[in-house]
Amino acid sequence: MTSKSKEVAIEVVIYGLREDAYNVGNLLSEDDLYLQHPNECDARMTYINPQYLVRPGCEMSELHGVSFALASKSSSGNDILDEKRTIQLLQVFNYANGPTKFSKVLESPRLRTHLQDHQMKALAMMAEKEQGVLEGSQFGTLWDVSIDANGQNCYRHVITGSSQSTPPNPIYGGLLADEMGLGKTLSVLALITWSLDTLSINASSAEAALPRGTLIVAPKSTIPGWQQQIQRHIVSGGVRVALYYGSNRSRLSEELNTYDIILTNYDTLRSEWIGKGRDAPLCSQEWARLVLDEAHHIRNRSSKTFEAACAIPARHRWCLTGTPIHNRLDDYGALMTFLGVPPFSSKSLFDYWLTIPMNKNHSDGLRRLKKLVMATCLRRTKETVKEKLKLPQRIEREERINLNNHERELYDFFKARTFALVTGMLCELHGSSEQQKQGNILGLINCLRRICNHSEQLLPTAALNAWRSRNTSGVDWSFAQSSTSTCNFCNAELDNSERLDSPWSELSCLHVICSNCTITRIEDSELPANDPCPVCNTESTMLLCQKHPIHSSEEIALRYQPSTKVNALLENLYRERKLNSSNITGNPIKSVIFSQWTKMLDLIEIALRANGFIFQRIDGQKSLDQRIRALDVFNNNLACTVMLASIGSVAEGVDLQVANHVHLVEPHWNPMVEAQAVDRIHRMGQSRDVVTIRYIANNTIEKYVQDVQAYKLSLIHQSLGELESVQYEADEAKWKSLMAALE
Repeated sequence: MTSKSKEVAIEVVIYGLREDAYNVGNLLSEDDLYLQHPNECDARMTYINPQYLVRPGCEMSELHGVSFALASKSSSGNDILDEKRTIQLLQVFNYANGPTKFSKVLESPRLRTHLQDHQMKALAMMAEKEQGVLEGSQFGTLWDVSIDANGQNCYRHVITGSSQSTPPNPIYGGLLADEMGLGKTLSVLALITWSLDTLSINASSAEAALPRGTLIVAPKSTIPGWQQQIQRHIVSGGVRVALYYGSNRSRLSEELNTYDIILTNYDTLRSEWIGKGRDAPLCSQEWARLVLDEAHHIRNRSSKTFEAACAIPARHRWCLTGTPIHNRLDDYGALMTFLGVPPFSSKSLFDYWLTIPMNKNHSDGLRRLKKLVMATCLRRTKETVKEKLKLPQRIEREERINLNNHERELYDFFKARTFALVTGMLCELHGSSEQQKQGNILGLINCLRRICNHSEQLLPTAALNAWRSRNTSGVDWSFAQSSTSTCNFCNAELDNSERLDSPWSELSCLHVICSNCTITRIEDSELPANDPCPVCNTESTMLLCQKHPIHSSEEIALRYQPSTKVNALLENLYRERKLNSSNITGNPIKSVIFSQWTKMLDLIEIALRANGFIFQRIDGQKSLDQRIRALDVFNNNLACTVMLASIGSVAEGVDLQVANHVHLVEPHWNPMVEAQAVDRIHRMGQSRDVVTIRYIANNTIEKYVQDVQAYKLSLIHQSLGELESVQYEADEAKWKSLMAALE
């Protein structure tokens, strides 16, 4: 070895045909080479070691926790993206809106609904990917095709630069990342019916022997939406559909291959994988197509849900999600592993080519990400298609309220103490990051926000004790820290009130899960008693953590007095009721009332009941059946004109377009969360203008929350180049806004 030589350990994983396994094993043995259990491999492939001694009557044991995805632990906190970086990466996806001109695919006669132009483009993209087009692709591939000196085709990978003379294996799938409300479901149904027609036409060819069934895995909350969309858009008898869930499973397990579409949910998939592994019916059946709705549910590589999804054998694999990145680049990397995109199905190689350069701010990282997204993804926003969609108007209103004397006295008590603490903290943390500063005072800020909503009724016990004794020393940093926590799954900040509002969020392994992350994990009869923690996968960790009110609901109702903000809400609802009384169209004004705190919804519920409003409610504590019933009543009962909803509970699978008025009780830190909630009403199919009313308390911390919203929206609307040049002046402006709100 020369002085510059270096020994490098190399692990080689061998893939091949099953019938060649023992020939390969014998060949290696002749040269004293022996296969070991791999540290990393593709989780979707069956593992066979031809040199491993298996006793008669036994089978090769499965590899547990060994795959490209599972070889690495969950991303560390260092991989969490800051706000600017997250928005920058999401903007990369906005460029993947496909070609202006493309060859259209003939819609299936099984469809009764004509596709919009953007849905026709989605169908064309998905059909091209499933056909494995490499040369002449309209929607981009990872391979450039050229002619070498010998006149042979040469395939060069556009990211890694590797070349080969043999045609690479196509991906046969991809990511449809259209913004919420643009009809991704119908686009997928168009693909399924088109492929069924293709199989029927080629019934005499080899394609007739291919599997024809599509497995759709979705959150429990979206299953009713899929059923409704299938009934609405596909002619009667056009496809055979079954719901694989609960008691239906035992009956369907032997006849899955007789259906065109099987609907199931992530909880069923996970529980079957934990119980039976590859012998589970969903994993032992070969599928024509596997579709993950709200595919970000598999972004945690260490979860059993991710492991199960990757293990399902399917020729075509599709991810549907409007949020391909939450707060880590590896959220997208997990989807690449599921799709089997070479070489990025390996987490280590995804990190090497993308994550590490991006973390180091190398321009190559962003350039490579753009190429990967363009080759695997299609995404359109409402902004890009609004002219063709001709959606009705969105009318925005602000309802400004003035706190009454008692509310103002309570607010000023906590505001003065917060100002004193923050002033001292800024001196102590001079030079610290904006995230560290804001994290320290979130509990105090949220106390002020709750007072704006409903005075004392939303405050935690420690705050009430300090107020009733007028003990300012009780409002200190220990109080602030006890009122604030961080979700161990998505790293969102949550305060103590939210933790009390959300059942099943306290875990015996000491992890805390926010309401948004627990909504799809609501306990039902089919989940095992020892449901694992979604963060660490430890068994027997989920603890039922219901809220325990000090007073019964009857006691609260008897002495209940609506706050100034609730009175303003009631006045607007009365105006709507009056308009409905003179409405002869049979299409009444219906309203959806959003709050991020379920305790606030409890109080509004009392006010609605006292004033004779007929309403329904959906939140993270409702079971799937309760949600279905609530939506059915709201959609079909003309007398039911109000829906109460926690803003996190409608993030997935809820269609509320029967309503046309939206009431946002308080401003949310993240304007996109508000936008997604409103999009459940303002979406394709809405025929009326949508009125959104935001309730803001004058001269309060809510002005600061609005300033934070404006800052985040400015980031979203900036170009990639402008984002790179954003300076720290914006952070300084936010802190000045906070201090102004507290003075």
